[in-house]
Amino acid sequence: MVTLAVGGALSVFAAVVLSILNWPSVSGFAGRLDSGWSLFMIACYAPVVLWPPLLLSVTWAYVRRRRYRLNRGGD
Repeated sequence: MVTLAVGGALSVFAAVVLSILNWPSVSGFAGRLDSGWSLFMIACYAPVVLWPPLLLSVTWAYVRRRRYRLNRGGD
């Protein structure tokens, strides 16, 4: 479960980094990053940048909670 979550976070992180690096070559927005559609696209995709760190923090909280529960002798 933890491995899957970390792998997913790293995959989304890689996709975000590749998207950011290739942003200038998107045909509709090349050289026009201040247009209305470009700003709208940035606003729509901006939350994706938060996904990897949020998923990793939730995964870490799960690991800590699970470790505490196992050390305590619980289920």
